[in-house]
Amino acid sequence: GGRDHAPVVTPPRRDNARTLPQSCAVRYRTRGGLAQGYDASCLSNSGLRRLPQSCEARRYNGQVLDAQCLINAGFRRG
Repeated sequence: GGRDHAPVVTPPRRDNARTLPQSCAVRYRTRGGLAQGYDASCLSNSGLRRLPQSCEARRYNGQVLDAQCLINAGFRRG
C-alpha cells in the first residue's frame, strides 16, 4: 500500500507571506497620538494569514493592526 497524501496545511514559504505591504499602512489615533498600523482587511487581501490578534488596535475592532507589534511578531515592512 502507498501512503495517503494528507492535504498540506502550511503553504510553501514565500517571503511576501511575512512582508507588510506599504499600501496597507495606515495611521491610527491612540490616546498618545497617532500610531503606525496596517489595515487588517488589506493585509488579508494581500495574502497575509494568521495575523496575531494580540496586535489588533483596541479601538478599531480588529480593523487595524499595530505596526510595531507585527514587526515584533516576525513580520517586516514591505
